[in-house]
Amino acid sequence: MKTTVNDADDLKNKNPDSEELKESGDQQTTQKESEHHNVQVKELEQEIATLKEKNDQLQDQFLRSRAEIANMNNHFKNERAQLLMYGGQNLAKDILPGIDNLKRALATKTDGKSSEQLKKGIEMVFNQLSEALKSNEIIEIAETGVEFDPTIHQAVSVVEATDDEKQNMVKEILQSGYKLKDRVIRPAMVVVTK
Repeated sequence: MKTTVNDADDLKNKNPDSEELKESGDQQTTQKESEHHNVQVKELEQEIATLKEKNDQLQDQFLRSRAEIANMNNHFKNERAQLLMYGGQNLAKDILPGIDNLKRALATKTDGKSSEQLKKGIEMVFNQLSEALKSNEIIEIAETGVEFDPTIHQAVSVVEATDDEKQNMVKEILQSGYKLKDRVIRPAMVVVTK
């Protein structure tokens, strides 16, 4: 049987719902694809948000770690500078009793030429040690007539102040103190007025 154009038109006219069904099916397929696409987009957006949050956390950790390393470096630099600055402190502490003994030897009275020569030799040794301390910025604390300072003085005895003396003043040095730069190695043992 031969179908003509008129027959096709007749078929269309006889079954008009077939094209509508086809269009309706296409719309349903398109709608399902659109819904599926929307679900995928939402999942991807959620994944992006999660990744951004992780990125922010890692960035924060990185910055904190970097700051901690910088703080540690600064701490080590300061510690190293302190070691260099006060490196001779232990040596000075060990030498100071010897200097005290030399001072006592110089304070004794001599009688005779050989005693005088011995005293002169002790004085030369004392002067050399004193210069060595000064050149290494170790300063003697041995000044009387100054106000008592507990950071550099150790009060061993207290005496009544006379009329011409002020209270809380260093009257006598019993043993010199020493400072290395701004750090007290040994406080001066002093007699203080009250």
